[in-house]
Amino acid sequence: MEEYSQYDDMGGVPQQQSSLKGYKIVIGLMALVMIGMSVLYYKQIQMLRGSSEELTVERDNLLANLDSLKVDFNNIRTENDTIRQQISTERFRADSLMEQLKKERGWSYAKVKKYEKELSTLKGVLKGYIRQIDSLNQLNTRLVSENAAMRRDITGLRLRADKAEESQQELQAQVRKASVVTVRDINLSALNGKDQEVKKARRATNLRVDFILNANPLAQLGERDVYVRVKGPNDMILGNANSGLFQYQGQKINFSAKRTVDYQGEDLPVAIYFGGESITEGRYNIELYMDGYLIGTNEIILQ
Repeated sequence: MEEYSQYDDMGGVPQQQSSLKGYKIVIGLMALVMIGMSVLYYKQIQMLRGSSEELTVERDNLLANLDSLKVDFNNIRTENDTIRQQISTERFRADSLMEQLKKERGWSYAKVKKYEKELSTLKGVLKGYIRQIDSLNQLNTRLVSENAAMRRDITGLRLRADKAEESQQELQAQVRKASVVTVRDINLSALNGKDQEVKKARRATNLRVDFILNANPLAQLGERDVYVRVKGPNDMILGNANSGLFQYQGQKINFSAKRTVDYQGEDLPVAIYFGGESITEGRYNIELYMDGYLIGTNEIILQ
């Protein structure tokens, strides 16, 4: 009987052992590939997790900084009507930005940079208002000092008048003149139907006259009417249904608008609104009257 041979004809290497060895090599290589892919996947997951955490931190910082900025806007105090209205507009912008941040879902570094830029702009606006208000406060402090000096001068004037040979009528005339309230910073603004300022007069439907009644310790305190007359480029006094006549130097003259104010001897910012008729570009003359006196005038050119 012929005996079965476990060796091949080419060199005598066992066929079964060669096949097992090949399988082991293939399995080993596959294991290495799987390990490598697992490591790469783990690193990618860690990178994505780290990136997400960093974006969360950036978002929280933005929200915290914006919340602090809103507090700063709310803490600003000023008696100037124009600045107060502008601050209200910027506060609304900050509220809108806060809502956008809270609703944002697709965060990225590009969006973080965008919101940081908007936040930086709001901070710059806030600093500008703070500087402006500080300047006004310094001006008011200077005016208070000047008023104190004026008060001393008036006191000295009264003392000298008592000793002088001036008549009682002359003294009373000086006191009346010193007690007249004066005005400063007269301005005219063109407004649209929403009372928002517009640059072009032809777009305006209303007008606003802004001014400050100066402090005067000798003036009568309490409510009084302030009349404004606005003469347009056609030399006609502007007016509307609320306009009328008032007494001035023994005559009744027409006015564009009036406002009742409560004057307490201190600086008092005032704004008077009225609907304009035939508002066009050109030169406008403004006259302000109170207590029977012409207390201030100005000339404004609307574009």
